[in-house]
Amino acid sequence: MKIKAKSWISAAHFVQTTPDSICSGIHGHNWKIIVEIESPLLNGSGMVLDKHDIDNIIDQLDHKLIVPNNLIESQEDEYCNIINNDKEYRIPVSDVISVPIEAVTSELVAQMIKAKLHEIVIPSTSKIKVTVEESRNLSATAE
Repeated sequence: MKIKAKSWISAAHFVQTTPDSICSGIHGHNWKIIVEIESPLLNGSGMVLDKHDIDNIIDQLDHKLIVPNNLIESQEDEYCNIINNDKEYRIPVSDVISVPIEAVTSELVAQMIKAKLHEIVIPSTSKIKVTVEESRNLSATAE
């Protein structure tokens, strides 16, 4: 059995490139995320995976500044201090999601979502494919 679920989020990020790169500053996208899961078995509810479980993973990124763990310098009171290249940011904690990836690129976000789905999909032999599209011209797929 195979399912395909689509989600959309709006989120900001920056890429750790050279400081003069247009992508090194905070910018945002309306990201389209497509999850495909193929499993030989259905769960107790008769599904490969409930769409709600997929949304629980993806929705954490919605309307947030997505920041790699290693760029959060410190957290004081209700603020995160973030350093990227020669820029320092002080952003409210409620506006930031810290993620365990080296950089916030479509490629690594797709891999991260796929890894989180592997933790909840039964059985472990299921095939998972995640496509993250940050614009009409750029997408990345983790298989």
